[in-house]
Amino acid sequence: MCEAISPRVFFTWDIHYKCNYYCSYCFLHFEPETANIEAVYLEVEEWVKIWTDIYKRYGPCHILVTGGEPFTYPNFMDLVSSLSEMHTFGFSTNLSWDINEFIKKVNRLKVEIEASFHPEFIGAEEFLKKIKLLKKKDYLVSATVVAYPLLLDKIIKYKEIFKKEGVRLNLYPYRGPHDSRNYPDAYSESERQLLKKLGLEIGIKASRGLMDVYKLTQDGNAQEKKQEGKICRMGQRYAKIIPNGEVYRCCAAVNKKWGDLGNVIKKTFELLDRPGLCPDPMNCTCYKSMVMGEEDRWLGYWKIPNDFRAEKKMRDELGVAKKLRDTGKIEEAVDKINQILKTRPGNVRALTLLGEVYLQKKDFVTAGNTLQEALKNNSNPDDASWIYRTLGRFYFESAMNNNDTKKEGFGQSLDCLEKAIRFADKSNNVADKAWAHYEIATVYHNKKNYPKAQENLKMALEYEPENGHFRELRTLLEKDAR
Repeated sequence: MCEAISPRVFFTWDIHYKCNYYCSYCFLHFEPETANIEAVYLEVEEWVKIWTDIYKRYGPCHILVTGGEPFTYPNFMDLVSSLSEMHTFGFSTNLSWDINEFIKKVNRLKVEIEASFHPEFIGAEEFLKKIKLLKKKDYLVSATVVAYPLLLDKIIKYKEIFKKEGVRLNLYPYRGPHDSRNYPDAYSESERQLLKKLGLEIGIKASRGLMDVYKLTQDGNAQEKKQEGKICRMGQRYAKIIPNGEVYRCCAAVNKKWGDLGNVIKKTFELLDRPGLCPDPMNCTCYKSMVMGEEDRWLGYWKIPNDFRAEKKMRDELGVAKKLRDTGKIEEAVDKINQILKTRPGNVRALTLLGEVYLQKKDFVTAGNTLQEALKNNSNPDDASWIYRTLGRFYFESAMNNNDTKKEGFGQSLDCLEKAIRFADKSNNVADKAWAHYEIATVYHNKKNYPKAQENLKMALEYEPENGHFRELRTLLEKDAR
């Protein structure tokens, strides 16, 4: 487990709650207390003074600016252009602004953009055109859409349109009232199954500030994921600013006396000088909360644009290695991964892929050692499911290669694969969960435990019904189980 935290400070800045769109599902319709918070509109020079003071006290910060629509704040691009000399930025935005002006004014290395697609106000083609222009200029851009009940059927089509253009469309569950029911609790079983196929099983992420985590239970209710009362770095390494300049320790602390950190405009703001005990742990649902001792869970989520840019480069390089492996150029794949590891020693993803390649070569000793090294180095829950899934396959194939160790190897394999599923749950990685269930089905098939094999294969097929490997195993299972 990684015990150290980066010295960077992170902010969510709700700059104002005005927006040029009026979406049916916007939280501002049914959260009047929030919508009525008056924003303070300052000149660029005044904000520069405020954020320069923060820079002098706390160093470079990463600021997620949201609202409302941040780009409708007066002179917002000029503001970001000036502040990005000191800080890095993220934006939650509807992209309704002038992309070309933004490209001229804002350094691509200092920002990341979460583009919210709102089909009530813009067509998919026009929205994608803006995303593609930003990507062409090497800006970091992701796309999201709210799974509003009235949009679910259309989202299937939108996902395909975005996919054809090489853009992944991520789903956020709707949180709020609709048709006399409250969501995400009110999603029906069929809607939840549809969301699962679209890549959203754990309802996450209201698209502002930090994001609550909801797990849709089998009875259709949403169950909040609670944090225990532990020491947390929120307020020391993170703060949330609302439009009137008030600053709070975290999102759950807004308008609570216990979370008040002062006001940036009145020059009374100050971060905590050390981690503190959360005064209201039973109401914390944030999966990014900086709880001490739980760094494996949250540390990977707190990144700045250059972190993401380095990850993108890494993904591209690993993609080359995967293609070499998939085309049978095994030794070239090993060489490529080793080149990556020379410049990024101990990189978890490179080590995991290298373990996969050695497993393909039937070099079980090297594969096992490499995967254990990846596990030892890992501090990101998003990578843990891949590592454990590969370890599960390693123990299974090692056992199959040595009949004397089958019983022990099958047990180790199942243990790793169950862990892979738990980590995939935490990171909402539907693909990893599907493959882990498939691997478990394969183990049980070889143990001739056909009911367990069929049970897990059924779960794998629920996530990826058209997967050829899964369907092939289903045919084999049906034949062997007779």
